[in-house]
Amino acid sequence: MTDHELDGLLGELAAEPMPADALARVQVAVARRIDQQRWWWRLGWAASFAAAALAWILWPAPPPVPDAPAIIVARIAVPEVRWPRVSLPMATPSGPKVLPEPPMVARFTTDDPEVVIYWFFDSKPPRGDAR
Repeated sequence: MTDHELDGLLGELAAEPMPADALARVQVAVARRIDQQRWWWRLGWAASFAAAALAWILWPAPPPVPDAPAIIVARIAVPEVRWPRVSLPMATPSGPKVLPEPPMVARFTTDDPEVVIYWFFDSKPPRGDAR
């Protein structure tokens, strides 16, 4: 028998109506088999719920939070501070003021008319320069 012939026979068998008594026997057998396997699951769920309830009951309660201590406001006498008066001597002018010389300025122009460089420098050498 070939696969094609088997497929045809299975198609004919599927097209025939199933007898009612055979269908009822199969359904009862399947239900009995499922119920036999299902009671283990029910027992497991019951045990897990019992364990969870026992853990919830036996779980220690958090310690009570103590009340905040009362705030005490104390008034402290602050001593009065008196600073002694100190007279500072006045600075006396040492002579006529000499204005510093204005710095020398060099102006450099570049090819760009918007860029101009100004260089400021003193005409005297800095102090301590031994030139």
